[in-house]
Amino acid sequence: PSPMAEEAASPLPQNEIPAIPSLRPNTVAFNSVIHTWASSGRGREGALRAEELLNQLEALSESGELDLPAGHAQEIINKDDISDDMDSSQLKPNVRTYSMVMNAWANVSKLESGSGADAASHCENILNKMEERGAVDAAVRPNLVAYVTAITAWARAATAHGVDHAASRAEHILNRMIDLYYTTGEDCD
Repeated sequence: PSPMAEEAASPLPQNEIPAIPSLRPNTVAFNSVIHTWASSGRGREGALRAEELLNQLEALSESGELDLPAGHAQEIINKDDISDDMDSSQLKPNVRTYSMVMNAWANVSKLESGSGADAASHCENILNKMEERGAVDAAVRPNLVAYVTAITAWARAATAHGVDHAASRAEHILNRMIDLYYTTGEDCD
């Protein structure tokens, strides 16, 4: 082929490809894929992939790498496509994102015997992250579902890691939820 044909066939370098605002991924797109992995029935593999996607979403959100120039976000928002209270142009995790990953970990022990304590620890670590981030961003503040999911993960771990340890962890999470209620006066819902 001629040098001109080769040049035309080679892809543009990443930084020269124009962004197409309507194809910018958002939280809803990430949540859909996270939900697919979390409910895949693949145990640890599904939970790991869901958590990797959560980590990718967090990194993209914090870096602003996929942020659109001012004005472009409004061009792609269709108010009929907004899910719940979620602005369809946003790219950051929300309570649903974290809860789906927690649920994936909580279900690992149902699918893989002997993995309950490790899975419950992953689940509780995500709850801890939600509490930290939720102190500055109400969109990720853990709700009742998040707390109950972490408690359930430890309840399922009781046979895998000893009843005393698992029950103690579950009770600790319950006490955190009670303390939060009395400290803030807010329900976790």
